[in-house]
Amino acid sequence: MTDEKLDIRLVDMPINMFKITLPKSVKPGKPVKGEIEVSDEFLSKEFEKSITIEFTGKETSRFTIPVKRVIRIPGEKDKEANPDTNVSKG
Repeated sequence: MTDEKLDIRLVDMPINMFKITLPKSVKPGKPVKGEIEVSDEFLSKEFEKSITIEFTGKETSRFTIPVKRVIRIPGEKDKEANPDTNVSKG
């Protein structure tokens, strides 16, 4: 934790995969919010990627954040977990 304002900068991300919104800085003891939006062309794909953000003040720190997209079909997990539900009883 620090008692100074830190500048925030995006250092690395996959090209054209995300739209990232970050504040330019964060004040001591205050929360900030950023957003990652997946580009339309990647919405139908599963992936494991990451972004790296840098915080700069008297010292510099970098954080790499994993971004994972898993596509699940509603009801498929339930069928795998309990195969008996797929059998019709009559």
